[in-house]
Amino acid sequence: MLELRNRIKWQMLFRAAFLMTMAVSGAVLHYFYSEPVSESLLVLLVSGCGFSALSFFVIRFMKEKFVTPMAWAQIFWDLLYTSVLIYLTGGIYSAFVMLYALQILAAAAVLSSSGSIGAVGGSMGGLVTIVLYQNGLRSFSELQIFSRTTLFLSMLMLFGGAVAQFFRSREKLARSLKQTEANLQDLSHLHSAIVDHIPSGIIYLDSELNVCLMNPAAIRIVGEKSLNRSLENSNLEILLKAHGRYESEIEFNSGKKSIGHHRTFLPDGGSVIVFQDVTDLKDLEKKIALKEKLASVGQLAAGIAHEIRNPLASLSGSIQLLSTELKLESQFEKLMRIILRETDRLDHLANSFLNYARPSELQLERISVSQVIEEVLDLARNTKEFGSGKVELHTNIPKDIFCVCDLRQFKQIFWNLLINALQSIPENGAVNISVEKRTHENRSTIRFIVQDTGEGMEDAIKEKIFDPFFTTKISGSGLGLSLVYQMVKSHNGRLGVESKKGVGTIFWFELLENGPQIKLLEQGTAVSAA
Repeated sequence: MLELRNRIKWQMLFRAAFLMTMAVSGAVLHYFYSEPVSESLLVLLVSGCGFSALSFFVIRFMKEKFVTPMAWAQIFWDLLYTSVLIYLTGGIYSAFVMLYALQILAAAAVLSSSGSIGAVGGSMGGLVTIVLYQNGLRSFSELQIFSRTTLFLSMLMLFGGAVAQFFRSREKLARSLKQTEANLQDLSHLHSAIVDHIPSGIIYLDSELNVCLMNPAAIRIVGEKSLNRSLENSNLEILLKAHGRYESEIEFNSGKKSIGHHRTFLPDGGSVIVFQDVTDLKDLEKKIALKEKLASVGQLAAGIAHEIRNPLASLSGSIQLLSTELKLESQFEKLMRIILRETDRLDHLANSFLNYARPSELQLERISVSQVIEEVLDLARNTKEFGSGKVELHTNIPKDIFCVCDLRQFKQIFWNLLINALQSIPENGAVNISVEKRTHENRSTIRFIVQDTGEGMEDAIKEKIFDPFFTTKISGSGLGLSLVYQMVKSHNGRLGVESKKGVGTIFWFELLENGPQIKLLEQGTAVSAA
């Protein structure tokens, strides 16, 4: 409707220009050629100006529902005005008869094909009325009047029909363009919704490899806005690999991520890169593989442990009895001690098998973290791994931190990690132990960190350290870290390791502050975990 208002205003301006031209022409004729001023034309001029001024004022405050009737009123006023002007200037012989054609064009400009058809009907009716009013029945008997009237009516009908057809085609084209625009807009919204909400990152590159577009997922994965720059000579350059799907390790500000990516070329010379952050998926695959190994080894361990412990007990008892009853030479006595030591080691290994294969039920109680860790540290200071002052122990453990867990398993977890850290330091070094409260997935947890300045590990070794029987130590069984992993998981906790060759290693594990289950017994009473 706002567009129709503007068209009506343009029609008013056209009328004002026409009236101004008539006024100037009349003044010139009167001044230079002494033509008398017609009072009728003067009244017509004044009435036209008055109607235009009134219409321009009214349309500014008119309600929307009256705008279309206002447009028709303007059209028929102009037709009436033109008819009166033709009547006053000679009727069928007037030089203003062809003003009807201009009125048809003006009506079409305001109301399109319907306006032009209405203007054709109004102009033909006005012309016939003028002819009949001036000539009566002579209009049919005099050939000149009849032929002239017929010619003008035919011209008006032909011109009006052509204008109506033109504007009807224009209306159809406008509707088609509007529908196409709406479809394109809907398609654009759909495209934007898909690109903006798809979890995969999308990067559009031009032919010069400049980044033209990155969707929110791409920015979230990359961690920085890389718009308006080239991927060449950047950490994302590996994404330019084409002709297949790849998985690459890329270093970002937030750390190293595993990225699966694929590049597709477009006809315009540009290309689209689609990529996903598969870091969590790769970690999950590793965890599943580790669990499968643990499950298979657990079944094997249960059978082996039972078959080995009884013969070992008999063997150990027999050797001890022989060593007390027989008088042996020193070399044979030394062999006896070796046998006893190795049978003890096999018995310890069998017990580790049983602990691994059949983890005991959790006996939960509320412990003082600083007190329990200090007890473990006191034991560690008396071990050969601690040495004679070659290792410094640094602790940062708040006194007010408490945790609900299985005390025996907690000591075992911490002991294994501490001894592992001490054994990794070949010469003088330090072990840093810290404890901190954290919030993970809206749950309060406690993180325990054991950091050493030892030799560190390569990535290939770091990926296998939790595998059963994997060890880099000559006398190790390879079950220590596997048991740590199993005990932490039985507490519904989390376990992780960070290591760099030549720098050192950080082991950390997190336990729920209130234990792995909701209902807990007070005063340290033991309960079984689900």
